[in-house]
Amino acid sequence: MSDYKVHGTVAELEALNIPVDRYPTCSKRVLDGNDVVILGCPAWKACKCPEKKTGAGPVNKGLRLVKKGVDGRTRIIHTTLTCYDIPFWYQQLEPMGGAVEIIANEGEDILLKGTRAKDEVIPGQGQTRTMEPFAEHTKVPKFYRPGTGTNLADEAGTKDILEQMKADRIAERLDKAAGVTPEDKGGRAKSTPRG
Repeated sequence: MSDYKVHGTVAELEALNIPVDRYPTCSKRVLDGNDVVILGCPAWKACKCPEKKTGAGPVNKGLRLVKKGVDGRTRIIHTTLTCYDIPFWYQQLEPMGGAVEIIANEGEDILLKGTRAKDEVIPGQGQTRTMEPFAEHTKVPKFYRPGTGTNLADEAGTKDILEQMKADRIAERLDKAAGVTPEDKGGRAKSTPRG
């Protein structure tokens, strides 16, 4: 799986004043010399999703994973993943004779199929784990866009706040060097802690 989560498009993050040089976006990495201008997506080169052409990701997809086991048996799993995690599965499954196929887009129905672990305590034997097959219908969930849900909701606007705090500190230092006090500016003096 990817080392870090891609949060949205460059335009979406910039509209929220979230720095695209620190947060991954659906784009290729852009450098200016050694400086990162756009962090981009760690899976950009390996991405096979059609949204890559327009930079409209990240998106969730419904997948069919064909896995070849060490015992020679083939297992078929239907699941949902975010686009930046899909290349990992190509890299893991295809060299072993497996396959990855995108079978559904966001909002479309998918039959999730696979196995789930079931733990139970059996008297005299302790805890046991068995794998049970399952199949259930669901829709491929929509990817939370930046500033919504848990996707950078707290970070939206922090760039502006940090820049204002930095400007305030610089102004305080300049005032202090010039001998200007808060009272001179019509404000209150800051209280100093007593020790």
